[in-house]
Amino acid sequence: APLSVIVVPERYDTTGVPTPCAYIRLLQPLHHPQAAAGLRVTVARPEEALDLRADVLLTQRHAIPDVETVEALARHCDASRMALVYDLDDDLLHLPPDHADASRLRERTAVVRRLLARADAVWVSTPGLARAVEDVRRDARVVPNGLDECLWFPDGHAPRRLRHGPVRVLFMGTATHDSDFALVEPALARLHARFGARVQFDMIGVTARGDVPEWVNRMAPEGIAGQSYPGFVDWITQFPAWDIGIAPLADTPFNRAKSAIKTLDYAALGAAVLASDMPAYRGSLAEAGGGGLVANTETAWFGALDHLVRQARLRRELAAHARATLLRNGTLAAQAPARRATLYAAVGARAGQETVPRLQPA
Repeated sequence: APLSVIVVPERYDTTGVPTPCAYIRLLQPLHHPQAAAGLRVTVARPEEALDLRADVLLTQRHAIPDVETVEALARHCDASRMALVYDLDDDLLHLPPDHADASRLRERTAVVRRLLARADAVWVSTPGLARAVEDVRRDARVVPNGLDECLWFPDGHAPRRLRHGPVRVLFMGTATHDSDFALVEPALARLHARFGARVQFDMIGVTARGDVPEWVNRMAPEGIAGQSYPGFVDWITQFPAWDIGIAPLADTPFNRAKSAIKTLDYAALGAAVLASDMPAYRGSLAEAGGGGLVANTETAWFGALDHLVRQARLRRELAAHARATLLRNGTLAAQAPARRATLYAAVGARAGQETVPRLQPA
């Protein structure tokens, strides 16, 4: 019989649209042709889930509004013999005071803590995050982030590369990365002073600042592209390949639990990847031949960027290697067997034993 799954994804408070984390961590893996083969999936809101039964209920992050609802869902899972799985991809127990959403999110810390304690299984995106939640939950399983290749490469081809024009550098992220932009802004200013219009610096999101330098080309997705993750990916994959993607990351406890998903995004967009030499990016495709890790100093960032801007052939080689690494282990197709095994193990944990999944050929 197919495994039945109820998924309660995190949604934006304002629109009710699932967040990017909801798509990346739950919705896309649970609707993927290989990762989700043999699953019967129902997407529900928290209050709807209280009336549904399945083998497993999956939820995440801030999908559940309050501790009372956590308890109601946990009791419902107990009564229905459903496995309750909680997924976390940020250290929401230890938010930094300067995080853009800190005050709003801190109210929800108790909910995160209760879910970590009550779930039959906890999934996290990185080993660093597993360590961060250890005081509440010692047996969290690491389920690395992956990109849905059906969404990012619908035709299977790499993005087309422009033969002429400026070297295009991309920095993208949610508008909570002021401190990360501050890390690289002096190096980028020097790069602009040296190369002028021969280098184009594109920025998507990253900062809510209105006063970014005039050499920053701010790109903003509009309409559906700015409202949903699949819409955003559909929008950004229409552009020609970028030459360099940068992933600066300030050294904070919160950031030490972060994942290397930005390196996957840049690899998918055809770029060589430069990332901060931080736990999040060590062992990532940036370090493994797809670009490079950079110390968090102006000198190091300027040197790394200056070198790649001058070396077109090296950029292309690094970008090709980044893409190959992504396809080998960073897509949902590549991760499908491990993801299925983890899901079946969660159901087995509820039943009191680890079950070996009967993996139908996907």
